Amino acid sequence: MIILALADTYPMFDRNGAELRFFSILKALSGFTEISFCALRPALKEKEIGKENARRYRLQLEGAGVHILDDSALSALKKGGFDAVYFPYYTTAEHWIDTVRFYQPKARLIVDNGDIHFRRMRSKALLTGDPADMAIAERDKHVELSVYAKADVVIVVSPEDEATLREELPDQATFLIPNIHTLPASHVSCSRDKNSLIFVGAYTHPPNVDAVLFFVNEVLPLVVEAKPDVRLCLIGFAPPAEVVALASDSVEVLGYVAEMAPYLDSSYISIAPIRFGAGVKGKIGDAMAHHLPVVTTSIGIEGFGLTPGENILVGDTPQAFADAVIQLLDDAVLHDKLAQAGFEFIRNHFSEEVIGRRIADFIGMLGTYSVRSLPLRTRTQMLITDFLDRTLLWRFR
Repeated sequence: MIILALADTYPMFDRNGAELRFFSILKALSGFTEISFCALRPALKEKEIGKENARRYRLQLEGAGVHILDDSALSALKKGGFDAVYFPYYTTAEHWIDTVRFYQPKARLIVDNGDIHFRRMRSKALLTGDPADMAIAERDKHVELSVYAKADVVIVVSPEDEATLREELPDQATFLIPNIHTLPASHVSCSRDKNSLIFVGAYTHPPNVDAVLFFVNEVLPLVVEAKPDVRLCLIGFAPPAEVVALASDSVEVLGYVAEMAPYLDSSYISIAPIRFGAGVKGKIGDAMAHHLPVVTTSIGIEGFGLTPGENILVGDTPQAFADAVIQLLDDAVLHDKLAQAGFEFIRNHFSEEVIGRRIADFIGMLGTYSVRSLPLRTRTQMLITDFLDRTLLWRFR
């Protein structure tokens, strides 16, 4: 079986959770089948991150066993006989899925969602109460569902997202693949700074910006009142001005770091004060994989199956969140209990070994999904476009 993955750029796995998920799935797929990747706009991020960094992401993908196609996507689609084409984001599929269907009519088309975007935006609207936010959610819902309806199978990241999709598109085939978390090769009891809190999250993702503004402005003062020596480190790609402005004696805005493990291994508590969202929060799983206890919200634990008090602490108001942080700072026994229980939960449910078996099952099922056909009107339009392209190419040879 040969699978082609299409995305704008090589996955920048160390800059946000969605890209890490994409990279991890490609790496896992390469262990079971032949996987090729074609970047639709490989130079898109070069100005932002530099050519050397862009090349680094390409080399990492090749090192994971993925074959890189240097042809344009259109050339690759016209040449190759692919058994399946995988889109990691519906926003990419929106612009390419009809083209892929036209040139690869026998391929199964897979759309991953990372999370259901309109569900996340609806969650934001419920938080803000702003009619404009609800209007955006409804607009995005129409576009997103129209893309999923063209796919042969949609990969979902959480049971909640799967239930939402089945409610909206009851005949749509879905397959659940959670996030994949790499466990440290070995756990050495590290020396953790008992006054240190850490937040990890790319600030290109709006829920992360909201989370740190909420925590620093409304929760941290309550914690500092009880624990004056507490320090918070904010790590994540592209912090905007309002996040940078949070820097103080109690808050360090570190921004992007190339290697996360040293910070996860030396911090005492991971906070995830997420107030809106969907899917599964990678920052929580990554912290737990490093034996780091987490304090989050009801939104934060969504999709995991975690149990508050057993493997995580939850607080939905500023005071409740602050109390949970203070409790962990005061109670070393509880801290160690949550650290171990969280690690075991990730190992048993979200590790590379466990999700690898899930992906193997998906590969085994892939051939059973029905292949949709292009609507006649769309196919006719594509035939005309293809004919004109070929005619112009022949004339200018």
